[in-house]
Amino acid sequence: GQSECRAYIGTYTATADDIAFPSSSMLGQPCDDEQLLLPESGDYQFLDGRLTLTGPRGDTYAYDPLTSDTALPLAGPEWQLLAFVEGDTPAGVREPLPGTTITASFDTGGSLRGNAGCNTYFATYTLEGNTIAIDQVELTEEFCGEPQGIMDQETQYARWLEDAGAESPRPFHTIGGLLYLPLPGNRALLYHTP
Repeated sequence: GQSECRAYIGTYTATADDIAFPSSSMLGQPCDDEQLLLPESGDYQFLDGRLTLTGPRGDTYAYDPLTSDTALPLAGPEWQLLAFVEGDTPAGVREPLPGTTITASFDTGGSLRGNAGCNTYFATYTLEGNTIAIDQVELTEEFCGEPQGIMDQETQYARWLEDAGAESPRPFHTIGGLLYLPLPGNRALLYHTP
């Protein structure tokens, strides 16, 4: 989900009456007046399309559903990578290295380009419904020595994009200002629009 200034990602478990959020991570720079977005556990109910959570101390959190008009189109905005996600725990959520920015811009003609942290990359993509296949990821060949690990991060990013190739098109989701691209092996790329 996304608060007013940061995104968060997490897992939940639910029974008929109770809900728990065993793991969640906030992404990006902290806000000045940041508040907890999800209680660790509590009761929940759906009423008139609204989710209401009541935490163990009686704090109430209300969430309205996002409508399709709040989702940004895939093509048009510049998407900025918030996190590499591996598995279902906070330990598997890794933001890009400090001082690096990874972007993705999809055009309506099937071209994808962006910055992989050091180099510019180019690729093609095809859509079928809500699935995407990304092919032919190519990078320019500049070397960047700082910050430490930038070239490894860039290689990982390019490989992960290629994992959404034509052999295994992947479903994608745009929700509000977020783009979620699940990948094989319980991995995902999570983007936002800055």
